[in-house]
Amino acid sequence: MKQILRTVILCTMLLSLSGQIFAQKVDSLSRSEKRYDAGKAMVYVGGGTALAGLTFSVITMLEDNSGRDVNIGPYVGYITAGLGGIVALAGIPVMLSGRASMRNDGGIMMTFSDDYAKGFATVLELGAGLPYIKPSAGVGYNFSDNIYLGASVAGCCDWFGSLDLDCVPVYADARFSFGNKRVAPYIGANVGYDVLNSGIYTALNYGVRIKKPNQKSWWIASNVEYAPKSGSVYSIGMKFSYMLF
Repeated sequence: MKQILRTVILCTMLLSLSGQIFAQKVDSLSRSEKRYDAGKAMVYVGGGTALAGLTFSVITMLEDNSGRDVNIGPYVGYITAGLGGIVALAGIPVMLSGRASMRNDGGIMMTFSDDYAKGFATVLELGAGLPYIKPSAGVGYNFSDNIYLGASVAGCCDWFGSLDLDCVPVYADARFSFGNKRVAPYIGANVGYDVLNSGIYTALNYGVRIKKPNQKSWWIASNVEYAPKSGSVYSIGMKFSYMLF
């Protein structure tokens, strides 16, 4: 239980940090635009967390648990999905209120063209969850406003234990975002190799992309990882990414 509480606290801190950055970087927008985008971000992050929780529940139920007295994986997934659903539902009235105010004020939603989005990019990322904390860095190419393909390397530390390096995955990073709005949902997939444990590494990511006019963007996602050669076959957590051209 202490491990779960520590993970919840760290993920909450990451969300709080992302909220502060989100608020500081949108000074050029009106109050109604900020409210609308904040509501959208809550819906997408909450929805992504719910999807990650359900994914985690399914794969842990299918896992071979013959050597365990109790399989808590599905319950962790259900709790995560429920919390994500609450966040998403809370974001709906915020989004609708901001949209109504934008219509009354004559505001428009910021969009980005494909030509503006194309190019090489660097990604800095921090992930946290059960049971790892995982910083990573990567490079890649934005083929359009919606498609990013790259390669990353990460270091996993079991922050419930001695913080020793437990895995070093090198992986392909694919991201697809929906639409060209400033705040848009995205899904991502990682496939690679854990060079420390000599095993496969995969992950699914669900979240939100927040683009900036200066060719930078923030990505907030819930993720589920599968690394059978590491200390934990499955893990669930959150990822906070910064992409710059």
